[in-house]
Amino acid sequence: MQLELNSKSVDLSELLPLLKDLMEQRPVDTRTLYIKAPSGITYGPVVNLIDLAKGAGVVTIGLVQNAV
Repeated sequence: MQLELNSKSVDLSELLPLLKDLMEQRPVDTRTLYIKAPSGITYGPVVNLIDLAKGAGVVTIGLVQNAV
């Protein structure tokens, strides 16, 4: 699975510290993350990303649908 944060490729192991750092710099009401995944991806990896994001301090998570 390929991950990007702010249009930059990141490894899964790097994601938590990067997100924590970004979220700590933002006011609580703007700690939002949008997740965009391919339509064929299984449910599990997306749920794991949501869990990781919540652990990093993300307050609001949006799921973005890919254009057809």
